[in-house]
Amino acid sequence: NASLFYYKKVIDGEVVMRFSSRLGKRDVPNIENLKDVCDIVYEDGIVCKITVKKINTSLSRFLSRHKTELSMLLAKYGALLFRGFRADGNQILEFVSCCFGNGTVDLQEETSPRSKMSRGIYTSTEYAKTENIEFHNECSYQTEVPQYLYMYCEKPAARGGKTLLSNCENISLNMDREIAERFDTHGYIYERRYLPNTGISWQESFKVGSIKDLALVCESNAIELRIVKNSSLKEDIVTTRQKRPCFATHPSTGKKLWLNHCLFFNRFSLPEEYAQQMDFDDELMIPYDTFYGDQSVIEPYTLEYVKRQYYENSVAIEWQRGDVLVFDNLMRAHAREPFFGKRELYLAMSDLVTWKDLCE
Repeated sequence: NASLFYYKKVIDGEVVMRFSSRLGKRDVPNIENLKDVCDIVYEDGIVCKITVKKINTSLSRFLSRHKTELSMLLAKYGALLFRGFRADGNQILEFVSCCFGNGTVDLQEETSPRSKMSRGIYTSTEYAKTENIEFHNECSYQTEVPQYLYMYCEKPAARGGKTLLSNCENISLNMDREIAERFDTHGYIYERRYLPNTGISWQESFKVGSIKDLALVCESNAIELRIVKNSSLKEDIVTTRQKRPCFATHPSTGKKLWLNHCLFFNRFSLPEEYAQQMDFDDELMIPYDTFYGDQSVIEPYTLEYVKRQYYENSVAIEWQRGDVLVFDNLMRAHAREPFFGKRELYLAMSDLVTWKDLCE
């Protein structure tokens, strides 16, 4: 049982406040003063739903008044869903990110089509609404991983479109030992090809204009860059490969977490409309794939097992207009169901953590 506290640490001559934990009896936040304002429901220890009792209550004012208790709830349960509050548009995400973290950060090394609304605020992934988005931890393939994610629902889908959250600690604890040891020992490799008319370009992803600049970015982020000639295409194929861990240690709780993109970025998870058109015998035409860190193929039955672990340790959030979801991206993986109709969901993230800090 962990109680939360602030402590001071000197980094490069500056005093920095840190949030951490210790064993003790003060692990449960005092929420009695919240119950007059809202109903609090815990779903399988994965998400804490906070529903306001009085209509037209300002979410920003509520957060300002109860920041300490809510921060402790987030640390304990990993995810908070605020429902029924007046949020006043997607700019609420900037305010929320400053309450629970250190303010929004811009996306780097992008893999998904999105529209940028303002600094650090984006539309949710603009993949085809007929497709699932498999479980993953946002940006876990980067050298720095955002600890907190924030979502705001302006308009829920007419049908479907649920966001699923999965408990990464439970997956780590319950995973088959042989499978876990292999992933833990070798990590995984994420390989990405920037093909014409498929996904976003390397220029868009890395925000550079030349191969020379791309090489510099890759070098500084532990990414292997390859340029491959292909006779069937008029241009060379740019390929990136990066090796990352599959497990992490939470910087505050010290608990081991399943944290990666192994499933989402594997060819096994390609949208059906793409998979049907692809010749899997031509490796150069597969836009992305994942492998064990020793470069061997991840078996389909292993991926099916991992996918099952995600779903067995998950809850689904059916969005309502004005909902704001805050979750610890290290503790919770997320996924998306297909949907019908128009769906307006916005995303922000904050508090980058290096993989070095996640592996200590």
